[in-house]
This record gives sequence, structure tokens and C-alpha cells, in this order.
Amino acid sequence: MDKVNIKLIKLLSDEKLPPSEKFWKAEKLIFREKKSAGVIVEMSRSMFKITLLKLLNEKAITLEDLAEFSPELQEEIKKLQEP
Repeated sequence: MDKVNIKLIKLLSDEKLPPSEKFWKAEKLIFREKKSAGVIVEMSRSMFKITLLKLLNEKAITLEDLAEFSPELQEEIKKLQEP
């Protein structure tokens, strides 16, 4: 979520853009980003692995963030992530 905040701050701090354009671009950014798994996610056991994959694909987490999970789960996620 920090990445989204940084993008938003950069956009709103842009002196070259008029206030109305900043507003509409910020609104579009917030609308698009609020749907990403890195911002908000519903957790359930049945969706756990899919959610982890979404977070990895969106670069909200890395494989290193899974270090506290079981080695079996880490391996399964790595295999599922391969093309």
C-alpha cells in the first residue's frame, strides 16, 4: 500500500498539472488500486493459495515473505508461480 501512497503523493505534488487534472487522475488511481489484492483481500482457507499468488503477482509480497510458512507450502507456491 505504501507504493500506492507514494504514487498518489507524487501525482498530487506535480506542479505542472492543474488541480482538476490532479483530482481526476487521483480518483482513477484510487479506484484502480483499491481492487488490487495488495490493498485489501478477503481471506478464506479455500482461497489461501490463490490469494498468495495474487499478492506475489502484484508484487505486494515476495517469496522471501513466505519464509515463515511451511517448506511444503513455499514449494507449492513456487511451482504454481512457474509459467
